[in-house]
Amino acid sequence: MAIKKTRAKAKKKHPLLSVFTTILLIVLVLGLMAAGAVLYVVKDIIDDAPRIDPTRFSELWTQNAELLDRNGNLIEKIQSGGYRTVIDYDDMSPVLVDAYTSVEDKTFWDHTGFNYVRLVGAVWDAVTGDGRIGGTSTITQQAARNLYLADSMTERTMDRKIKEAYYTILMEQRLSKEQIIEAYLNTIYLGSGANGVEAASEIYFSKSAKDLDFIESAILAGIPKSPSAYSPMKTLNKEDVREDHIIIDDSDPEYTIVFNESSQDRYLTVVRLMRDNGAITEEEYEEAKKAPLYEKIVPGKLKDINISSYFSDLVKEDVIEDLMAEYGYSKEEATQTLYNQGLKIYSTMDLEIQTKVEGIYNQKDFSDYFGDSTEAAVRNFQRRYAIAVDGIVGQGTWTKLLELGAVEEQEVPDYLLRTGMTDGAVVTLKESLNKMGFFNNHEYFPRVTVHMDDEKNIISENENILLYRYQNMVDADENLVIPASDYTVNDAGDFVLSRNRRLYFILRASPEGGDSRIDVYLKNTFTYDEEDPTITEISGRRDYLTPEQIEAGVRSISRLPSYNIPSFFTYTGRDLYIDDAYKSLDENNNLVLSGRIQDEPYFSRDSEGNILISKDHYAIDEKGTIQPQSAFVLTDYTTGELRALVGGRNVTGQKIYNRAVETRQPGSSIKPIAVYLPAIDSRRYTAATVVDDVPAYLGPNPDVRWPLNWYETGTLNESVPKYWGLMTVRKGIEQSLNVVTAKIADDLGPQISVDYLKQMGITSIVESGPVSDMNLSAMALGGMSNGISPIEMTEAYGTIANGGVHSETITYTRVEDLKGNVILEKTSEKNKVVDPQVAYIVQDMMKTGVTRGLSSSAQISPYNNGITVAGKTGTTTNKFDAWFVGYTPYYAAALWFGNDLNVPLDQGSKVSAVFWSKLMSAVHEDLEDADFEKPDGLVTVQVDTQSGKLPTELSYQDPRGSTVISEIFLPGTQPTTFDDVHVTATVDVSTNQLATPNCPEELVESRVFIQRQEPYDPEEHLNRNLEPIYPRDHEYVLPTEFCEIHRYSSENFLDRFDDEDKFTVFPGGTVYVIRPITITLTTGDRILLEFASRFNPNMSIRLPDGTVYEAEDYYLESIDNPQFVPPVVEELPEEDQEDENQ
Repeated sequence: MAIKKTRAKAKKKHPLLSVFTTILLIVLVLGLMAAGAVLYVVKDIIDDAPRIDPTRFSELWTQNAELLDRNGNLIEKIQSGGYRTVIDYDDMSPVLVDAYTSVEDKTFWDHTGFNYVRLVGAVWDAVTGDGRIGGTSTITQQAARNLYLADSMTERTMDRKIKEAYYTILMEQRLSKEQIIEAYLNTIYLGSGANGVEAASEIYFSKSAKDLDFIESAILAGIPKSPSAYSPMKTLNKEDVREDHIIIDDSDPEYTIVFNESSQDRYLTVVRLMRDNGAITEEEYEEAKKAPLYEKIVPGKLKDINISSYFSDLVKEDVIEDLMAEYGYSKEEATQTLYNQGLKIYSTMDLEIQTKVEGIYNQKDFSDYFGDSTEAAVRNFQRRYAIAVDGIVGQGTWTKLLELGAVEEQEVPDYLLRTGMTDGAVVTLKESLNKMGFFNNHEYFPRVTVHMDDEKNIISENENILLYRYQNMVDADENLVIPASDYTVNDAGDFVLSRNRRLYFILRASPEGGDSRIDVYLKNTFTYDEEDPTITEISGRRDYLTPEQIEAGVRSISRLPSYNIPSFFTYTGRDLYIDDAYKSLDENNNLVLSGRIQDEPYFSRDSEGNILISKDHYAIDEKGTIQPQSAFVLTDYTTGELRALVGGRNVTGQKIYNRAVETRQPGSSIKPIAVYLPAIDSRRYTAATVVDDVPAYLGPNPDVRWPLNWYETGTLNESVPKYWGLMTVRKGIEQSLNVVTAKIADDLGPQISVDYLKQMGITSIVESGPVSDMNLSAMALGGMSNGISPIEMTEAYGTIANGGVHSETITYTRVEDLKGNVILEKTSEKNKVVDPQVAYIVQDMMKTGVTRGLSSSAQISPYNNGITVAGKTGTTTNKFDAWFVGYTPYYAAALWFGNDLNVPLDQGSKVSAVFWSKLMSAVHEDLEDADFEKPDGLVTVQVDTQSGKLPTELSYQDPRGSTVISEIFLPGTQPTTFDDVHVTATVDVSTNQLATPNCPEELVESRVFIQRQEPYDPEEHLNRNLEPIYPRDHEYVLPTEFCEIHRYSSENFLDRFDDEDKFTVFPGGTVYVIRPITITLTTGDRILLEFASRFNPNMSIRLPDGTVYEAEDYYLESIDNPQFVPPVVEELPEEDQEDENQ
C-alpha cells in the first residue's frame, strides 16, 4: 500500500511530468524512425540522381543537341533557348558580378551553399504570412538547378529539392566561388532569347559583358526575378505600338522594339541593393536613379545561331519525323527531344564539300577596289532608300547604313568613295552592302529577261503587272503611294481601293466566332540598277499574217519589248497598318476606307490626289531577295546520303525558303528517266533504234505540229532546219530532240513513264484531275503540273548511276542520346528499278551527250576524260527554268536556275551546265580520275545509224561519211538484218535528179542515198510562211524526179518549136526566133530572146550579140513558158551545236 500511496502521491504531485516523459519517449522513438526513413528516402533519391563531375560543368553548355557532319565535325549546336555565348569569369565586368551577388545572394562569397539565416527568415515569413516559402535559393543552388535540373526547374517536389541540395553541396566542395558564379552567369535566362550575361549584353547593349558599366549591370541583374516582366525591351507588332511607347528600334518591317517601363522599378531596387552592399557609391547611386534607361538600350543586330543552313533544317525535320514514327511522340514531344535532350546527330553532310559549294555560290570580291559591281550595288542601295542615286558613297549613304546597323560609326570615312578608287573603306562598304543583300557578282549566273511598262513595272506577256518598281510604290519621303487611279471616292466620302492593284485584301474569320477582320497587304516590289551599262533592250515584234496564213491556221506571234538585266531584288510586301474601324469590303471585294481616316496623321493626299501612307503604317521587307535564284543538291548515290545542299543564292541570315526541295518544271532533264530508261528496259528500243525526226502531230490538235524541237522555239528564222531526219535514240538524247523523245513516249504510253518515275523516288506527279501529268507534254518534255524538286531529280538520276538501284535520300545516319545510346539509326531504303545493263546503256548515251552533245559544257575533265560525267540539260519552253542533272563515278548532283516568280532567263541550260561543272570541279578536285564501270552481259555490235541495222557496203559510203558505229546492246536486242535505208542511184550532178538517157555522160554519177521506210513529203508539212519543211537530211534522200534539164533528147528537141509565128525551123535543125520569147537560166534568171536569136542543133543558144548559152545553162521546159518555176534544191545551214537553249 505504501508503494501505491507513494505512487499515488507521486502521480498527484507530478501529473504533467509523466505525460511529458511518455510523449518525449514516443517522439524520440518516432523521430529516430522518421529520421531513418528520411535518410533512406534521401539516400534513395541521391542514388537515383545522375552522377556529375562539377569540375566539368562547362561541358554542359554544349550538351544541347549537336549536329555533326559525316566525319564528326561540328556543324551546329542546336539550342532551344535562343542565343548563347559562353565566357570566362575573367571576361565578366566586376561590377556585373557585384550587381548579381547584391541582388541574388549577398552572402555568396561567405556561405557554403546555403543561406541558413535567409532560410529561417523565409520560414518565419511563411508561418506568419501566406504559408509559402520563397526566395531562399543561393546563387550556388540556382547554378545547380540550371546546370543539372533544367528539365524539372518548375517542379516543387521533395525529390527535386533534395537533388538540388545534393548538387549544391558537390559544387561548393569541388568548385571555387569564381567557377560557381561563372556557371550561374552563363546559364541564367535573361529574356529576349538571351541565355547568359554575354548574350544579354550583346542583345540589349550591343557590347560585351566585360564592358558593362554599373547602370547596365543593374539592368541585367534585375531581370532574373521575372525575365518577361523585367526585360528592358519588348518586341511588338507594329499595330500594337501606342503613342506613349518609347520606341528603341523600328527598322524591322513587322516588329518594333520599345522600352519596357516595367523594368524601371526593378532596376531602382537593384541599384539600391548595390549601394547597400557596397557595390556602388552613394554618388553612383544618385546618378543611377536619374539615368534614362531607354537611352542605354542599343539592340544588337544578332544572327540567331539557331537558324541553320538549308541542310541542317532538313536534318532536323527528318529527325523529328523519325522520332515520332519510332517512339510514337507527338510533334511537340519530338521537337523537345531534339532540342533539349543533348542528342548527338550524325548527319550525312560532308562539311568540307558543303563549304566549297557555298563558297562558290557566295563568292564575293571584298577587295579594296571600287569597281563596277560595287557601283551597281551602291546605286541599288541608294535607289531603295531614296538617296540621291549617283553611285558615289557620301554622308547620305553612310548615314543610312549606320541607321540600318550595317556598319559601325568608327568605320565610316570622312571622304567620298567612288568608282576607280582603292581604299580600305571600300572593303567595309562591300561587306555592309553584302550584309544588306545588295552586293553581287554576276559572273556565273544567268541574267533575267523582263518586260516592263512605261513606269518600269515588270509585266507579263499579256501586260499584267507582276512586280511594282519600288519607286512606284514608295516616294522619296518613304510614304506609301496609292495613286489616284487605284481608288475612287463614293457618295459617302469613303475611299474605295480597287483590289489587285498595289494592295490585296484578305477577310479572316475570327477564331472565337466574333467579327471578322480585314487584313491588307502590300504587293511585292523590286529594284535593280537602272544605270547598269550592261542592260540591253530587246525590241519587240508584231506578227502580221497574210490571208493565206490565217486561212491555214498559222498563229500570230507578237513579242513585247524586253530588257536583259543582270539581276534584280524582290522585296516582300507586308502589312498596311490601318485600324479595323476604318476598313470594310464592298460587294466587289474592294477595300473601303472610311472618310474619317483623313483625320489620322499617317493618312494624307497630295496635289495629284494620290493617297500617301506614312512609313510607320506599312511594312516592306528591308532585305531583298536576289533574282535569278538557284539550288544545288549533291548525293552519294550508292548510299543515298546527302552530301551537300544549297537552297538559294546570295542568302544570308535566316535560310527559310529551300528551293532544293521545292518543285520546278524539269524540262528536257526528265527525258532520260521518264522516256529513255523505260524504252531501253522494254527491249523494244535500243540505243541504235532509228526514229525519224520529221514533223509530228502528237498534241491535242491533230492539225498542229507538236512537239517542236527546242531550236525551232528559239528562232523565227524559217531557213533554219527544224528537223534532223533519221536519228538514233542515242543521237536523240545527245541533241535533246523533242520529236524523237515524244514519239517514243507516245509509243510507251504516259503510265509507263509515271511508273518508272515513282520507282525512282519522284513523288510530285499529278496522276488525276482536270490538270494532270498523264500526257506527253509532262512525261516527254517535262511540262509537269507541279514539277520535280532538285533533290528528287538527283535521287532519280542516282538510280541510273547506281546500276538501276534506287537509294532513298537520307540526311543522317544515326542519333545518340546523352549517354551515347543509339536511339535512331538511318540507312537508305533501296529498290531495284532496272538491271545494271539497262542503266549502263542509258548512262552511256548521257555520257556521249556530255562528251560531244549539247551537255558538253558540263565536262569537268577535257573531252570528258579523267573524271567522267553523264547527264542531261533541261530548259522549259519559256526559259523559266534551266537545269543540269548528272553524275560522276563519285556523286550525283542537280543544278537549277530560275526565278521565284515566273519571268524568263536570258539563256537556257548551258549556263546551268557551266556552273554545275564549276561546282563539281571543286567537289572532285582531290579525287582520282575514274570512269563508269561497265557491267557484264552487254553485246557490242557495229550498226548503221540510218537504219539501226547491221551495216552494208553502202553504209560506209554515205556522202556525209560512214554511218557505221559500234553500239552496245542488251543480249537479244542487237540487229540481225542488214541496212536497207542506203541505196544507190544514177543522178545528173547538175540537178541532183535521177539521170535520164539524155543526160550528158560527164554529168552522170552513181551516188549513195537514203530511202526512208516511211516516205516523207515536205509539201505536206508547211512552215509559218506556208513553205515546205525540209528535214536536215533532205539533200541525201533518194530523188524521185528525173533530170529537168536533160529530160528531152535532140531528136525531140524540135518538137518545142511548132509555133510558126515565133520560130523558123531550118533544115539541119537550126531554129531562129522571129518574135521575142523568154527562157529561164539555171541560175534562176529569166532572159528575153530577141529577134534573130538562134537555137543550134546541139541545143545551145546564140544571141545576136554573140552570147552563147549551152544546153545545161537553161531549162528546156522554160522555152516560151513565162510561168515556168525552176526546181529548188536548198543548201540548208548547219545548226550551231553550242546553242545553249536546251
